[in-house]
Amino acid sequence: MLDQGLEWAVSALPTLFAVALALITNEIRKDKRRFWAVWAFGVIISVLTAVYIHHSDQIHNEELRKSEQKQDDLRGKLDQSLLQQQYTKGQLDSLALMVGRVGQPGLQGTELAAAIKQMSAQNKADLEASNSDLCKPARQEAQEIRTFQQKYDADERALMDQEWTQAASTTTDQQRKDFFEARARRLLESMQTHENEFRSRYVARAKYLRDLLINRIPPKTAELLIQSNSQSESSLNSGMLSGASIEYVLANYLDELANTVCPETPGEKKARQKLYHTIATDLHDLGTQGEKLHERCGPNSSSPPPAPEVMTWIDKANRYVRSTQLQEYLKNEFESEGPTWNIPYRPVAPGCEFLTGKIITKTSEIRVLENYLESQQAKMSQTKSTRPLARGAPPSQGNPTPFS
Repeated sequence: MLDQGLEWAVSALPTLFAVALALITNEIRKDKRRFWAVWAFGVIISVLTAVYIHHSDQIHNEELRKSEQKQDDLRGKLDQSLLQQQYTKGQLDSLALMVGRVGQPGLQGTELAAAIKQMSAQNKADLEASNSDLCKPARQEAQEIRTFQQKYDADERALMDQEWTQAASTTTDQQRKDFFEARARRLLESMQTHENEFRSRYVARAKYLRDLLINRIPPKTAELLIQSNSQSESSLNSGMLSGASIEYVLANYLDELANTVCPETPGEKKARQKLYHTIATDLHDLGTQGEKLHERCGPNSSSPPPAPEVMTWIDKANRYVRSTQLQEYLKNEFESEGPTWNIPYRPVAPGCEFLTGKIITKTSEIRVLENYLESQQAKMSQTKSTRPLARGAPPSQGNPTPFS
């Protein structure tokens, strides 16, 4: 009603005003009261026009706001629908894995039905679980993946050390050909067995946890996480392992999702930053000691380090990292021996043939861990590290773990 009245007044009053002026122009000049009345009337028309325009702008802005809100709501519903589809797909994949076991000996129909019933009950419990109760199994799954992969890596390193010894004992071209062909077959079989075991033990569970965690994250944030972890998403959706160190990448993805749903408190983050800074500083000193040992093993060195000195330095570095509060998988990887340790180096100072590999390997591990901790500090503070990259350490971007 008010809008119609204002619209009629703004439309009609200027016309009436013009007619009135035409009729009483001469009289206005003679009568001051009429003169001021005309001025007042003009001011009133101006005020009414301004009020009407302002009111129209308010209505337009309110309609625009409501339209944008509806669009945002629609986008949110579409995003949530897509995430729900991904979750449902994960449930169907888990069910397919269970049904796929029907042909295995010992799994009867009643056992399958009981397993499906138990899985359904677990799914319902997980959907109703608190964030902290959901983050805990996700972080545990990530740790189990790392432990599994670390054991595989350690076994491979041990076999590679043995193979280098065997390669050194070959004397003819045919022996070397047979050795490398056998080694190639062994590596292929080992990788296939490892991938099949990893997929059967971890991929379905990781995908299930991924879907549960994604549903707890706002759609826009979830979309960014999915886009920035395309390698993990591809492996989880296809069920095939793809890319270098994908096992560690998947573990880190689960941790990132859990940290998004259950973020650290400011106090916890500050304490972790301080811890990483202290350890990185100590590692820098240990790495410098290793570089000096390596220099002393140069071919023109007059003071090559004796084996006990090198082994004492390695043991010191291992014991220091073991004593810290770093995650267990970082400690285990740091203490591992690389395949280059038993390779003789030449030309080097006398007595350093088998020491140089040990020095290089441990120094590299020190620098990589130091750089990794510095990159984590920078990531937590959302600022770039002011210290240069440690010598011999690769850039942190793209490194799923410091030793993978």
